Amino acid sequence: MFFLNWTVSRSLSRVNPCAWQRINYLCDQNSWFVIHSIQPPPKETTMKLKDIKALGTNELRQREAELRKESFNLRIQKQVGQVENPVRARMIRRELARVLTVANQNSSAK
Repeated sequence: MFFLNWTVSRSLSRVNPCAWQRINYLCDQNSWFVIHSIQPPPKETTMKLKDIKALGTNELRQREAELRKESFNLRIQKQVGQVENPVRARMIRRELARVLTVANQNSSAK
């Protein structure tokens, strides 16, 4: 991952004697959090597609209900202003789409 850092150029050029010089440096994501003294967000895992495909019809319905309930709870938390991880809503929405896709594929294959 590349990050940019702007510094004043030490060597004065004839073209622009007071130029800002852009310096690119390569660092990984964790070092960016260390540089900016921020804790990285916890990794929340969702079910992989191969795990979802291994579920049966009833289990898919159960998982769909759980995800819809969790999505509803996150919407309520967002309205109140108590949401801890706003990215979790996107992860739930995507996993729900995966579950619905697999359920639809299973029903059309029969």
